[in-house]
Amino acid sequence: MYELIKLGHFIAIFIWIISMIAAIFALKMHASTSVAKVLRSVMSLGISLTWLLGAYMAYTSGFYLSLWLWVKIALVFGLSGLHGKIAGALRKNEPIQSFSTVSIMFLITLLTVIIVLYLAFLKPF
Repeated sequence: MYELIKLGHFIAIFIWIISMIAAIFALKMHASTSVAKVLRSVMSLGISLTWLLGAYMAYTSGFYLSLWLWVKIALVFGLSGLHGKIAGALRKNEPIQSFSTVSIMFLITLLTVIIVLYLAFLKPF
């Protein structure tokens, strides 16, 4: 059962992160209201499932006592904050004017996900 929950968690992460990246670029291109609404819905589904399944796995596996998990959780909280910023911009339909803002948001998302995956797979400490 744990393996199925883990698979669901990874699928949720994939949905969440891909939709966040798509939303970042959709904001740059001033996406239509309907596209913004779909992206917000998909992002919300992804983040909700990621947190629920991740919390369940942390509790049932006993990893909630591990330092690597708490570092990972802190990073995911930061990513969740960026998610909120993106979702708010989509809701208000505020285009991002600056290419550097898009680049920074994309790089923060990508680097955070890489570090989180490193922590999850290698459990370095």
